[in-house]
Amino acid sequence: MRVLAGYLKWLSEHRAGTASGLAVGAILASLVLLWGLTWNAPMYSSAPETLFGIGPLASGESVEQEFEVAGLFLTGVEFFARVDGVADSATPFVARLREGETIVREGRIEARVGTDIRAIRWDFGAVTDPVGRRFRLQVVVDEGATRSAYLMASLTDKLPGSVVTNGIPGDRHIDLALQPWRKIQRLDILAATAGGLPGGFAGLAVLLLVVGLGMAYLIAAMVRAPAGPGMAPWLGLGLSVVVLVLVVEMHRSADLALPETSFRLWPGFFRTVGLLATAMIGAMAAEPARNVMGNVGREFLGRLDGGREKLVAGLVVVAVLASLVAGLAYALDGSDIVFVEVAGSSGDRVVQGAVGLLGHEPARVSSMLAAVFWLVVGAAVLVHRIAAHRHGSG
Repeated sequence: MRVLAGYLKWLSEHRAGTASGLAVGAILASLVLLWGLTWNAPMYSSAPETLFGIGPLASGESVEQEFEVAGLFLTGVEFFARVDGVADSATPFVARLREGETIVREGRIEARVGTDIRAIRWDFGAVTDPVGRRFRLQVVVDEGATRSAYLMASLTDKLPGSVVTNGIPGDRHIDLALQPWRKIQRLDILAATAGGLPGGFAGLAVLLLVVGLGMAYLIAAMVRAPAGPGMAPWLGLGLSVVVLVLVVEMHRSADLALPETSFRLWPGFFRTVGLLATAMIGAMAAEPARNVMGNVGREFLGRLDGGREKLVAGLVVVAVLASLVAGLAYALDGSDIVFVEVAGSSGDRVVQGAVGLLGHEPARVSSMLAAVFWLVVGAAVLVHRIAAHRHGSG
């Protein structure tokens, strides 16, 4: 305890020590967050539509479907099934993942299936580099099934080829409803994130280094740290902050399909870094701006004759600030959310597009308030001119 108290006292007396302490804290926080980080999500952004069942399938009968994925680490496939009857029953399936004629993975699944549609997920050892490869899922109703099973199909034709039932291809627009899955942790997540960048880990390292150096320069400039060897702690702080921001964005994106390619991980990362940089630039500019505004304000207010002119000037300042807030809100706001009707669906709407850091309502409200303030300014100017005209006439 005495050592910790002494270390904290030393940090308070040495700015470089404070930077080192903050860098160590950011690194420890990043490691803790990375240790508990898990991506457990489908690899397709939209769920398949289970419009009708292929079957009835008795023991030994099978359904096959080709598919491809665009990200690293394929760890499972989800398909959908139901059975005839009233009560749920344990229905065995044999699942095979093929690439051409090669069986890549094989497993037996025993799932409780009823008359309602159930999602059945088959997890297997990770296929680390599935990008650019065409796989084929084969699902066989295993021996011991007491009732006929139905595997659900879709008409959206999003997958290559068509469904194959007992070796007989179906129409090309009919696909087996399936969802490739990925469940990875820690270093595998770093590998998947790096895999989405040019150059892999080298590209990720260069990106973090460039952004971290820029952040370190801003932090050092904000605290007026001396140049030279004393910059090392600030460089460490900038890099550690950037790494922490990336790990936090990884957590926020954990429920997305392929976060490394989605519109949350990297836009969120650069948006957070940009907000931090803007805050530091604002802090550096605050004192000079305050001095300039103080001089200008004294000069300007000294030329105003009465309280009415000062009131109008104050309203103009408020209106300008409200306009700046509205502009910032629109800059942080995302594009309009798009609702897409999928042919053959029951009318459900699927949300697509990027959602901004702020909702749409703050931007609209702030712009309306700015408009109201400018109307008040206009009315005040009009009243002031009328009063001045009457005073001059009198």
